[in-house]
Amino acid sequence: MPRPRKPSDTQLSRHISFRVSEAFHAAITADASEAGLGPNELARLLTMRGQGRLVINTTRQHDPAFIAQVHRIGLNLNQLVKSAHLRGSVSPLVDHVCAEIQTLVLAATQHKDGP
Repeated sequence: MPRPRKPSDTQLSRHISFRVSEAFHAAITADASEAGLGPNELARLLTMRGQGRLVINTTRQHDPAFIAQVHRIGLNLNQLVKSAHLRGSVSPLVDHVCAEIQTLVLAATQHKDGP
């Protein structure tokens, strides 16, 4: 006779997968073994209980300081364009601001932070 099915709200039917380093895998496997659990069960319990630490690594493209810097440069460029429309002439600072924007964008797209 087969065992009865679990209610659908308690069935573990969905899968989440992520990669870890050898050192992290060894550490969580050791911790799980000490607790009498498998590594997946320990990770599930830590996630559900909020006991684990959440670490977020930012890349240059997602760095809040970088985004703020680009925002400030964009505001300056907007002011220069508005001034050009009102006066009928383009400020010589436009070339400098455009070069600065280009330098930042190239640095963000070519610099590889993280995995």
